Amino acid sequence: MKQPYTLTKRTLPSGKKCWYYRLGDDPGRTMRSTGILGTDKNRAQAAEYVEGLILGEPKAIPTLEEYAKDFFDWERSPYLKRRREQGTRKQLGYGQAILRNGHVRNYLIPRWGKVRLNAIPLGEFEDWIYNLQKLSNQTKNHIIYTANLIFKEAVRRRVIKHNPIDGIEALDPQNKRRDYLRTEELEKLFPRGTDDGDMSPFLKIWPTVKWQHPGKHAPINYGVMAALAVSGGLRSGEIRALRWKHVSFENGGVAILRAYKYGDIEGRPKANSSRVVLLPQRTMDLLSWWRAQTEATSLEDYVFPFRAARNMVNALRKAMRTAEIKYEGRYLDVHALRHTYNTHMRGLVEETKLMAFTGHRSTKMVEHYDQKAIAERYSRFADLREKVNEFPI
Repeated sequence: MKQPYTLTKRTLPSGKKCWYYRLGDDPGRTMRSTGILGTDKNRAQAAEYVEGLILGEPKAIPTLEEYAKDFFDWERSPYLKRRREQGTRKQLGYGQAILRNGHVRNYLIPRWGKVRLNAIPLGEFEDWIYNLQKLSNQTKNHIIYTANLIFKEAVRRRVIKHNPIDGIEALDPQNKRRDYLRTEELEKLFPRGTDDGDMSPFLKIWPTVKWQHPGKHAPINYGVMAALAVSGGLRSGEIRALRWKHVSFENGGVAILRAYKYGDIEGRPKANSSRVVLLPQRTMDLLSWWRAQTEATSLEDYVFPFRAARNMVNALRKAMRTAEIKYEGRYLDVHALRHTYNTHMRGLVEETKLMAFTGHRSTKMVEHYDQKAIAERYSRFADLREKVNEFPI
C-alpha cells in the first residue's frame, strides 16, 4: 500500500538539519520543508505537522489566537490562576502578566494568530523572531520565553503533543552596549549660568514645555529629570514615581521607595532595592527651582507628571542635538544616564557605597555599568609613552 507521505532529514546551507516531507500522491514528488529541526526527537512533531496538512487540522487544536488571546489576562486566565494558587515560587506577578500579554497581542497574534498550535514551523518562527526590527535581542528573548510558556502549557494540557518551538536558540542579550557621557559632554548638556540664579543656559538646552493629556495640562522640564538620572543613577520608573515627600532638601538627597514598571503599574523598585541617594548640590538646586515652577507642590504630589515622563527619551535626543553632542552610532538612551553615573562615581566613592546608591547587589553588576571608552583609557597613560618606549625589546 502506498504511503501517504515520507519524511527525510536534509542538511541546510547553514549546517542545520531539517525534516522534509513528500506527499505520496504528489506526481511531481516535491520535497517540502516542515520547518522543524531535524533531530530524532522531533520526528513525531514533524509527522504530526504533515498529517495535519493531509487530514486537515482537527477542530480540537485551536489557533494561537484562540488559545492565547486571554492566556495572560489577570482576571480570566486559568493558567495565571493556577500559578497564583501554587504559591510565590510559581506565580507570575501582575506586572509580568501585563508584559507577557503585550508580547502576545503586539507580536505573536499579528503574525501567528491564525495558525494552529501544532502547525507553527520552528524554522519560520526562528527566522521571524530573529528579524523583528527595532527590538533588542533581550526583548526578542522575552518574546521567545512568552511563546514557550504558552506552548508548554498547551503540551501539559494535552492540547498538542509537542512544543513547536522546542530547540529555538536564544540570542546574545549583549548585542549592543550602552555608551556614557564624558565630562565635557555633561558640561554641555547641563550648562551653568554666570551666577547660581541664572537658569538661561540650562533652559536653552532644556526648555520647560507644556505636557498635554486629555483633561490635563502641566509644565514639565525634562532637564531636571535627566539631572536626577545622571547624578543620582535613578531609573526612569523611579523618577516617574518620585513624590515631593521623597525629596529631602535638608539631607541633600532622595529616597527611592517606589517605581513605575511595565507601563503604569506602581510598585517596589527593581529587586526591592529601596534606598537613599545623596545628590550633588547642583541637582538639589535644580529640584528647588523646579518646585517653584510646578503647580504640584504638596508632599503627596509627584515631582513630575508621571505619564509625561515617557517622552524623556525624545527630550534627551533633542537636548543632545541642541548641545551639539554627537550621538549617532552611540547607544545613548535614558538608561545610559544611569551608566554615566556609575562610570563617573566609581572614581569618587567606595564600591560598596556606590552599590548602595544604585541599588545593585553585587560588584559584577556595578562593573556592567562601568563602560569607559577604549580611547579614553589609552589617554590615561599618554604620559607613560616615553617610559614604555624604554622597554628593552
